[in-house]
Amino acid sequence: MDFYEKTLCMRIVSSQFLFGLILFSVAIFAIHNAEEIMGMDSWAHINLPAEYAELYETNSFRIAALLLLFLYAVIAGSLWLRDLPFLRSTFLIGANAILTNGIVHAVISLLLNQPMPGICSAILLIIPLFSAIIWLTYQLNWTTPVTLLGYFMAGAVAQFLLASGALVLSRYLLRM
Repeated sequence: MDFYEKTLCMRIVSSQFLFGLILFSVAIFAIHNAEEIMGMDSWAHINLPAEYAELYETNSFRIAALLLLFLYAVIAGSLWLRDLPFLRSTFLIGANAILTNGIVHAVISLLLNQPMPGICSAILLIIPLFSAIIWLTYQLNWTTPVTLLGYFMAGAVAQFLLASGALVLSRYLLRM
């Protein structure tokens, strides 16, 4: 086997590993959401103003978390079924949104000197796994450093907008 064949073989193995990690990340995101659901209601009532805390009531937050999990699962599953540039970009924005969420958990926990629900899975699972996935996409030439920075910034904005939208939508669905 010459150098080119070895490099190609490593890229194929790495690509298969990446797609396995992407599917695994759906389960990890579900675990993170479950950890958040278990304690977010009481945490929000202690740490947030009343008008915001009510968005995090258990049933409302549960629906919002499921909506976000469903959206991420559809994106990850679509990419697994069909590797298209548009799906890669959409996935990278979503992965960076989840990575940003993990970082936000760590920062808020440090700032408040109190653990936020989801902090354990954020530190032990979300941040390492999604960092590895994003790093692998760079190694496999899915993106460049500048584009990756753009995906991170877009993911940060998307994380805020999607989480806020899911919370508002869940409140609406509960009132129907």
